[in-house]
Amino acid sequence: MNITTDNTFAEIETALRELPYPSRPQKPSIATLGRAKTPAEFRAYADALEAHERDMVAYADAERIYRHQRTVLEGIWKEKLRGVYSYLNDATFNVCYSKAYDDGHSAGYGEVRNTMWEVVEFAEKIIEANK
Repeated sequence: MNITTDNTFAEIETALRELPYPSRPQKPSIATLGRAKTPAEFRAYADALEAHERDMVAYADAERIYRHQRTVLEGIWKEKLRGVYSYLNDATFNVCYSKAYDDGHSAGYGEVRNTMWEVVEFAEKIIEANK
């Protein structure tokens, strides 16, 4: 992952969208034992549960790595967006970003970027009216 603020918004948004989320392992079911429960069947089930526990630890690690990578990409994306609106003070930028994120994040970061433009335009009108 070599994404920096030198990348375009589209490249950063694509990296965010294509970041693979780890798959959660399936827990073995007791029903797999069936009716005849021999010691060997119980041992096989216990082994499957132990393997599942190891898989869950690996899954938790993969999830932690995913969250870290996503946080890094989101930070780069927001830093790049901050550069576009560098003329705004921090408080105004943060309020506008919060509103844009709330309104647009369900459609992706491209929509947050588009919504940010609209929110900033509205904020600039308010600032101008209060001068």
